[in-house]
Amino acid sequence: MENKRTHEFLTKPQGYIITIILISVFMTAAMSLGMLLINLNEYTGIFSKWRKDFLNGCLIALPAGFILVPGTQKIIDFFTVSDVSSAK
Repeated sequence: MENKRTHEFLTKPQGYIITIILISVFMTAAMSLGMLLINLNEYTGIFSKWRKDFLNGCLIALPAGFILVPGTQKIIDFFTVSDVSSAK
């Protein structure tokens, strides 16, 4: 009997795009909230202020993720050996 996974419904390119989007959004959320907490002296209305910072951060992080991640991956792939035994 074949063990078929039912949770695989994305192609590799789709998974790559989703990964970039999620990492960009999560990092933007963490960094914008962290910077707001560091720079803010009062904590009233913090989430309304953070929402604006978060949305502005996403406008920068999402395009940067699609530009920087593939370029970084190509650089790492250039210096990475595919077979450990050939790394001598």
